[in-house]
Amino acid sequence: MKLQLKRSSVLNNGVAKSPTDTQMEYGELAVNYNTSDPALFIKDSGNNIVRVSVQPTSLQTVTDVGNTTTNDISVTGDVAATTFTGDGSSLTGLPTSLQEVTDNGATTTNSISVTGTVTATAFSGDGSSLSGLPTSLQQVTDNGATTTHDIQIGSTPGSGNGVLIDNAGKVDVQAAAGSSVLWQGRDGSGGTSQILGNGNLTAARGTFTDQVGTTNQLVSNRTTGSYNCFNGQLNGTTKTSITAAGDATFAGTITAAGYDIDSLTALP
Repeated sequence: MKLQLKRSSVLNNGVAKSPTDTQMEYGELAVNYNTSDPALFIKDSGNNIVRVSVQPTSLQTVTDVGNTTTNDISVTGDVAATTFTGDGSSLTGLPTSLQEVTDNGATTTNSISVTGTVTATAFSGDGSSLSGLPTSLQQVTDNGATTTHDIQIGSTPGSGNGVLIDNAGKVDVQAAAGSSVLWQGRDGSGGTSQILGNGNLTAARGTFTDQVGTTNQLVSNRTTGSYNCFNGQLNGTTKTSITAAGDATFAGTITAAGYDIDSLTALP
């Protein structure tokens, strides 16, 4: 049998180019003699071109024949790839804790889901989706109804209608024109506090245990019943008039710096 040879130095992507099965006869030997990748080829009984008997010179040469193995591969240099797939639990140098992850960057545009408790020195951002927070004054005061801050309802008195209670216990009220305001308080010693207002103080009945001072007239149109307009002393450094729609009755003596005799009646 005569041994037939075919020769070539053609490379395909840096690897010896193999002949096709139609170019080869059984028993023929094809030789690629390129110095970059010298190789021998034969055609087997199944018409397959087989590369034989030449030591591979590159990883490319090996993987051109087949790129799958059940053996371990040990690499002393770096392995670079577009992506890695498989079990990475034996890899070293990777972050294994949240601290190590956030050391490389603590900001993300992704949502983070936590099944446990998140604890922080402070929280910043939109808390409108949080639950378990007080949403009403009742819930706030259930946790504590005392504050050292001023409390304001509505506008600041002086600039609009509202109520201001400062941390010293003073109440400042401004009401709409024509409305009536009534409030009651006590001073620090337990006594009743002053009631101050720039408008009218109207009530069905009022009791004062101390003096009542006014820079204007104190007027009552009480005409029926047994309650007196005054039950005590009426003092002043200026002339004071007592006006009543009916009779004025005094249980004691009336003392004054002077009397208007012309206005008195039923004198002897």
